[in-house]
Amino acid sequence: MQLSPSSINLRSSIIQGLKNASDTKAKNWYSNYIQNSQWIGCKVPTIRKVVHEQCRLASLHSSGGLSSAINPMDLLELSINLIQHVECDVKLAGIILLSEVYPLQKLITLNILDHITENIFTVPSTTPSPQYDELHINNWCTSDFFAHHVLRRIAYAPSNSNHNLSLRILHFAETGSTLWHRRCGIVTFVDYYKHLNQLPNNFGCLLIRAVESCLLASPRERFTQTGCAWVLRFSLLQHGDRDIAYNLIQKHSKLWTGEAKRSLVERLSRKDPWRKTILALR
Repeated sequence: MQLSPSSINLRSSIIQGLKNASDTKAKNWYSNYIQNSQWIGCKVPTIRKVVHEQCRLASLHSSGGLSSAINPMDLLELSINLIQHVECDVKLAGIILLSEVYPLQKLITLNILDHITENIFTVPSTTPSPQYDELHINNWCTSDFFAHHVLRRIAYAPSNSNHNLSLRILHFAETGSTLWHRRCGIVTFVDYYKHLNQLPNNFGCLLIRAVESCLLASPRERFTQTGCAWVLRFSLLQHGDRDIAYNLIQKHSKLWTGEAKRSLVERLSRKDPWRKTILALR
């Protein structure tokens, strides 16, 4: 979808604001720490400040505020456009715009969820094996930021009473075209135990099953391993899900890396017998 003139102006203002607030040390640190990433040089608090300030300035030009200056559909397309940008600071700005500015009630529909994910997770058709830098979400930073700030907002929305949105997100673990898409499907729910009243009764079991799908889809990928372990280590603490999680870990004992096994036991007591057993898996 082509951006409206007001959206183009806001996009330019946000990107220029990030450039004006950039810091060389931050740029070098992020570029070195996060593989497959390019940065202008802004930390998250700075990115958030720039987004909200530029949205405030844009709203001053309209008597009806930002929603009058830029309609919700234009704002949605602008968010997607920013996430498709090459620099991660700009991607995070798009995610912040989508999670903190875009109206929640307009966000929580299957059509909107599918539209967003299709435009940022779709693998380019120009090559059968796209490189990381050809993907819009191509590192753990943008993947996890999107999961925690946008997908969590959708999955745990009070009006998501029939759970269709949370189940669609969870299904990403099985159908995702990239490891980042699949990772989003599970790490969105890393704190699911805090939101059980907003999820299906058997959600813990469904999540563990999705983790297995994610693991088997790309078991040699480090960020598949760490994402799966990150979720399972909390499942190991839940009374109703503990045995299911442990059985899954044992079932695929030969797949887990040392890093993943250390992550799996991170929350277990040193006296917990499962801790030693998991670390000794071969």
